[in-house]
Amino acid sequence: MRYPRAGFTFLTFLLLMRITANALDSGKTLRVSDLPAAAQARISRAVGLGVPAELTASDGVTSSLFGLSVAVSGSTVVVGAPSASVNGVAGVGAVYIFVKPATGWENMTQVAKLTASNGGYATELGGSVAISNDTIVAGAVNVATSETGPAYVFTKPSGGWTDMNETAQISASDGYPYNAFGNSVAISGNTIVAGSGGGAYIYVRPAGGWTSTTQTAKLTEADDFGLIVAIEGNTIVVGDLAGNGGLGSVYVFLKPAGGWSNTSAFDAELTASDGAVGAQFGFALAISGGTIVVGSPQAHGRGQSPPGAVYVYVETVGGWTTTTETAQLTVTNEPHQELGYSVGVNGRRIVAGAPDAKAGTYGGLSYMFDEPATGWASTSSFTNRLAAGSGIVEGFGFSIAFTGSNIVVGGPGTDIGSEFAVGAAFVYGP
Repeated sequence: MRYPRAGFTFLTFLLLMRITANALDSGKTLRVSDLPAAAQARISRAVGLGVPAELTASDGVTSSLFGLSVAVSGSTVVVGAPSASVNGVAGVGAVYIFVKPATGWENMTQVAKLTASNGGYATELGGSVAISNDTIVAGAVNVATSETGPAYVFTKPSGGWTDMNETAQISASDGYPYNAFGNSVAISGNTIVAGSGGGAYIYVRPAGGWTSTTQTAKLTEADDFGLIVAIEGNTIVVGDLAGNGGLGSVYVFLKPAGGWSNTSAFDAELTASDGAVGAQFGFALAISGGTIVVGSPQAHGRGQSPPGAVYVYVETVGGWTTTTETAQLTVTNEPHQELGYSVGVNGRRIVAGAPDAKAGTYGGLSYMFDEPATGWASTSSFTNRLAAGSGIVEGFGFSIAFTGSNIVVGGPGTDIGSEFAVGAAFVYGP
C-alpha cells in the first residue's frame, strides 16, 4: 500500500523520473506549462487568478520536499516539508507559515517555522498539514520515538505566528507500530481528525484550549479505512482504498446530537460507478458545503502514469445517502497524469492535481473545473490548467489547498538553484 503522504517514497519516485526524463520523446503538444513565464502569467490573469507566487523555505536544502503538503485558511498558508533538516539532523521535518502581506503574495518569505519538541531522525513532521483559523495540525507518520504518532497541534500566539514547538500532541489510545497515524489530518473549528491505517481518530478541543490528549472518538469500518480524512463542520469524510471489494469507498459520518463517539455506523457510502480494483478511489478527499470530491489517480489504466479521475458527489435535499457519483471529471489527450492525486473544492470550483502530467519534463499540472449553471455533470472539459514553470521535476499538483480566492499547489520536487527537490508551493490569488 502506498501511503499518499509518504515523503521518502515520493523522493525515490523523483529520482527515477530524473533518470528517465531525458530519454522521453520531446515531440509533444504545446501546453500552458510549456509557455514562457510571462505567457503563463497572462493566462492566469485572464481567468482571474493573478500571477502565481512561488513560496520557498528560507532554509531549504536538497530533498527537503517542501510542498509535500499544503493548507490555507484566509490569508495564511501552511506548507509541510517532511524531509527538512532541523539543527543538522536529516528527516526531522518542519512546517512553514506564510501570511499574505499588504503588497500581495509574490516573492514573500515565511513568517514562522514550526518544529516538534521531540523531533528526531525520520520524524517527518509536515507529512500532512491542516489549518482552521488560528490552529494548525501537522502529521508525523514516522516519529522515531514511538512509530505510532503523535500528531502535533500549534496554536497562534497572541503576538502572531513565530518560530515555535507544538502547543499540544495528540495520539491514539490504541496506537500500534506502523499504523501510519497522521498520514492525513483535517481540522474544522474545534475538531481535529487524524487518519491512520486502522481508523479515523477525532479530537475535540477542551474548554481550556488544546492540551496533549488521546482521542474523543474513533471511527472504524474495515482494514485500510482511515488513511485519508476530511472534515467540514459536523461532517467527516473517510476514505477506504480497499473498501467495496477492493474498488474503494468513501464514508460520510455526521455528528450525532450527543457528540462524537466511537462508531462504525456511517451515514452514507460513496462509490464510483465504474470502479476498478487498484484505481485508488479515495486517495484524495475534499469537502465544501454540500459537495464532496474524491480523487482516484489510478483510474482508467493502472500502472505508470494512468489518466486518473475525479468524482463529484452533491448532497441531496434529504441529506447524504449511499450513492455513486453525481459527475466524473477527467482530462483527455494529455499523457502522464494521475489526475486526482490531490483535490480541492470551494463553492462551485474544483481543482485537481496531476503531478505526473507534464509529459517530457514531469513538471506536473493542476486542472480547474467550474460547475456549470445547470449543475455538475461528467466532463473532460476543464476551465484552466495551472502550471508552475519553475525548476525541474516539480511534482506540481502533489498537494492542493483551496479556500476563498486562494489556491495553493505544492511542488515538492522543485529544484532551486543547484539544490535538488528542495520544493516550492505556488499561490494563485489576488
